[in-house]
Order: sequence, then structure tokens, then C-alpha cells
Amino acid sequence: MPGPHRTVRVRAAALALAAVASAAASAPAHATDPPAERRTVALAGARVSHPHGVAGSLGALFARVPAGWDCTTPCELRGFLVQAEPGLHGAQLSAGWALVVGEAARGGRFVSDVLVGFGVKTALLRTWDGASVDPPAQTFVGVEGELTVTRVNFRLGVFRSTADAPAERVIVTGGLGWGF
Repeated sequence: MPGPHRTVRVRAAALALAAVASAAASAPAHATDPPAERRTVALAGARVSHPHGVAGSLGALFARVPAGWDCTTPCELRGFLVQAEPGLHGAQLSAGWALVVGEAARGGRFVSDVLVGFGVKTALLRTWDGASVDPPAQTFVGVEGELTVTRVNFRLGVFRSTADAPAERVIVTGGLGWGF
């Protein structure tokens, strides 16, 4: 049975996630901006990271782009990002804000070439057997920053365990990979 501290932590993480989503969705447009349309684009990546080992990610970026842009040449996409990242020793769900400059495949719905990207996310991380934390099976909530430069991706995060008395209460996560 979860204790009152765990319930408060889960509610705090949900509130932070809702605040990030609200801020990203309500970004005002300037009067000089050209007409824009909402576009959802897919992002993918692969990396080696601590504590969930080799992992792949798939995400959706909800962005506004000038009407008619197909992004087959570099274009800027910024907005609310949702990502899922299953790995060998854990899985992560995250949401936050991202800015990506990249090229899309024909049709403009999958960013196949991320030239530069930056993101700040709140995340829920679940580890299992083989993870490099003690005990290996834990749930964590935290924040993470992500930077991609010419397809090379770097991640750094700080997470707190939701368990009442784990051996490792706070962990620092990190990763190196490809994509966003």
C-alpha cells in the first residue's frame, strides 16, 4: 500500500507535467508572424544510457510551422514533446518542450535529420532486472535535458525514487546516442 509521501510525489509530478503542457500550448503568436498551421511530427532515436542501458525512443512533437512548409529543407519546429523510450533495463515516458531544427522525409511528418535540437522534459522512469541502481526494480520521477548536434544526442537528468526507503533515493541519469 503506497504511503502518503508517495501519493504526494506522484501528484506533484503530474502537476508539473500539466504546467509544462499548458505553457507549451498557450505560447502566443506575434502579429508579424506569417500564417501558421499546427503540425505533429515524429522523432526517433537510439542511445546507450544510465540506468536503462541500450534504448530506442519514439516521440511526437506538436509544433506550429508556417503554412505550406514541407520541411524537406531545414526548418525550425518547437512545441510540446511526448516521448516513449523502452530499453533493456528500464523504460521512460516523458513530456516537455523542445526546439528542433531538422529536415523531414517527403511528406513532412517524420524528422529524419535532426541538425540541432534542445528539450527540457519531466519524466517517469521504471527500471527492472539488470539496471545499475539498487534495488534494480524501481520507479523514479524527474527532469531531463536533451541536446542534439548533427544527429549526436546527449542527455542528462536528475530523478528521485518514488519508493519510501530505497537504497538510492536520487540518481543522475545520462546518455549518448543518435537522433532526438
